[in-house]
Parts: sequence; C-alpha cells; structure tokens
Amino acid sequence: MLKKIFIVCCLLLTTTLFSQKSITGKVIDASTNNPLASVSIFLSNTSIGTYSNNLGEFSLNNFPQGKFDIIISYIGYETFVQNVSSDKIPTFLNVALQPKVEEINEVVVGGYEKDGWEKWGKFFTDNFIGTTNFSSNCFIKNPEIIKFRKSKTPNVLSAYADGQLIIENKALGYSIKFQLEKFEFNFTKQTLLYVGYPFFKEMETKRNSLQLRWQKNRLQAYKGSLMHFMRSLYRNTLVEEGFELRRLKKLPNDEKRRIKEIQAQKIKNASSLGNKNIDLTNFWDGINKDSVRYYTSVMGQPDYVDVLTKTPITSDSIAFALDSVTAIVEFENYLQITNVNIIEPIEFLKNINTYRDPAATTSAISLLNTKFITVLSNGSYFVPSELFSLGYWAWWEKIATMLPFNFQLPK
Repeated sequence: MLKKIFIVCCLLLTTTLFSQKSITGKVIDASTNNPLASVSIFLSNTSIGTYSNNLGEFSLNNFPQGKFDIIISYIGYETFVQNVSSDKIPTFLNVALQPKVEEINEVVVGGYEKDGWEKWGKFFTDNFIGTTNFSSNCFIKNPEIIKFRKSKTPNVLSAYADGQLIIENKALGYSIKFQLEKFEFNFTKQTLLYVGYPFFKEMETKRNSLQLRWQKNRLQAYKGSLMHFMRSLYRNTLVEEGFELRRLKKLPNDEKRRIKEIQAQKIKNASSLGNKNIDLTNFWDGINKDSVRYYTSVMGQPDYVDVLTKTPITSDSIAFALDSVTAIVEFENYLQITNVNIIEPIEFLKNINTYRDPAATTSAISLLNTKFITVLSNGSYFVPSELFSLGYWAWWEKIATMLPFNFQLPK
C-alpha cells in the first residue's frame, strides 16, 4: 500500500473568521532594488490573494484569524514564504525577492529527462492529482512547464515546475494556481513527498444544477478527510463525526526476518561454491514440502505486524489545551483512524490491488521528527511536514480532493 508524506500547507478552517486586518507591503528585486509589478501575493490554500502594482506595492485585505503562510511568487525568482499570525500582523512587509541564479535545467545536476512528460506524465498525474472519482475532471493546463529527473541512487523521481501550475478542478468548481516547490517519489520506500502552495479561485456559473453538483462533491471530498479529522479532533467531536481512534504499533515480523536470514545464508553458501546464477524456483530443494510451504507463506507476509489497541481511545487522551485557541496533540508510534460512516470507494480498492468488499475507510498517521504538533482553533496544524500518513489518506489526499481551508459545510 502506498505510503505518503503529505505537505501542502493545508491550513484548515470550519467557520468564516475573517477580520478587518490587512497586510500592506512592497516587493523589490533584491539585486537591483527595483520594484516588481504583477507579483502574486496570496495566503496558501485560500482564495485570498492579490498582485503588486507598478510600484511593487500591495495590500492583502481581510486577513483571517489564525496562522497562515504568505506566499510571494514571481517567475524567475525564488518563492518567498513567511508564516504570519492574525494577532501579530506586521505593519508593513518589505520583501526583496532573490533572482534564481540558474535555469531549471542547470540547477538539476545531470539535467532533466527529454520528453519527460511523455514518460512520466501519467505517473505524476496519478500521484499528484490522484485517481479518485474526481480526478478525471481535474486537469493541469500547463504541463509543459513540468520537468522530471530520475536518479538511480537513491531510486527517486523528482519533478520541477518553472512557474505556477494552472489547475482546473471541474469536479469541485475551483481554479487553482499551485506553486510546486518539491515533488519526490521514492520507489524503494514507496513514499511520496510534495511541497507546494495552492491558491484557490471559485469557478463561476449561472447553472444551479452545476452549483449543486459542486456543493455535493465538495461535501464528499470533505467527509472522512484529513481536514475533517483535524477539525473533529480539535473540537473533541470524533465520535459524533464517525471517527474511531486507536493506538497502533508496527512491530518487526521476526519470523520473516529469520527466514530471510536463512535465505541469505543459502545464497552466500551457493556463491562461495561459485554458483553465481541461483535459480530461486528451486531455492528450497532438499527441504520437505511442508517446510517449503511454510517458508513461502512467511515470505509473503508484510515486514511489519500491526498491533492495535482493542478499544478506541478518546481525543483528550492525545490532545490537551495549551491556551484558549491552541491545542497540543502528542502521541508515539502511530494512530489508526477509521471513519465508520465513510465506505472505501471502488477506486481505492483497485489502487491497492485488493479484491474484497469495501469496508470503512482506515488511515494511519505518525510524527516524523517530533513528539507533538499544535492544532489551532481554526483546525490548522503545525508543522505539516511532520505528519506522515498512510492507508486511505495516502490515496485520497491529493489535488483533486483538496479544499481551501475556508471551506464551510452547507447549512
């Protein structure tokens, strides 16, 4: 099953909490001090944004309550990112953008692959846009700016975009400008890492039927999602929202490791006798059939064994209030999250090559380099890069199902 690190700065919000606060500033070229016009300034994963004028000046109005990444992006320059909290908004933001020293093909050692989109485009789309029922109506409009590089050591595919990706999600009714900072798929570990900053704009239509379809699809994208879970966790409404939370440990499969050691020793012995071409089909010759069946069965098992708590735990067993607007969420090993109200889509079962009846969606999360994350009153969590997800969310949480954090449930 695909594992994934999901880092798209998904800051979450359950109600409209816009303030009258604004951020003003100016953008210049760091090397010349000349003002830069038409620079894109926006709050990541929102529909709040603007552009600089001919003097490089800008005003970003209606700053929401909470903590957000301000993104300042311009072709040919390094992306500027600054985290700002609504209670500590800077009076004036002076930004000096650094020109990119080299073009993309010079930055990537060894260059990028010729005809990369023809070779890797579908793989990139499946892992970035996704393979859900919404993905067929979600398109990258400018794929020509995406370049690829495949390294052998480590076995990693990297993607680069010289400019913002223009994405049209006709399933949810959003146009998205996505500043892709990093995309890496590790084939050995089967992990995906992508970092970027999306800016949403709602599509316009006069067709009531289309508006209702978008509303229905957005609700489907939300229910059982990571956004839904974080909001429920903060408000201590996991049970009401259908979530079951259990502690999870992944213990090494000692028996499989033992069989591997036997296999490795046989290979070593065969090699010492000068037999370099070992026929694995006859690998267990000389061992009785019952043992062979057992060894084969064990080798087909996963490398780790899941050990779950028998009964669900409550949100207050892993979360506590730091202050009136911030909670601390801390846990060790993994958490398994099941939503009993959401059934696995057929597309998910096909993706993991499993032929069985759909069950309740089940995901797991762990923390990479820290023991806790902070969750704010608006549902956002920090630092997003510390959260590692697998299972259902590793498949579901892609661009085609992504909602802006100011998404509100229909009344």
